[in-house]
Amino acid sequence: MRIRLCRVRAYALVTTESPEEAVDVFLRREDAEAALEDALRDEPGSAGVLTVVPIILDERDVSRN
Repeated sequence: MRIRLCRVRAYALVTTESPEEAVDVFLRREDAEAALEDALRDEPGSAGVLTVVPIILDERDVSRN
């Protein structure tokens, strides 16, 4: 049996300066939040600039590379 996913919910770490471009993408919200906490710990000046947003990954928007 072969299962094909057409849409997957994921979470992107983005900047408010460029919200259409993901810094990183995670399948679990917890992982995205942990990455945000790590980034803010490393760069406290990023508070209010980085955020986690839910996204839908669609097979039509995924590069084959």
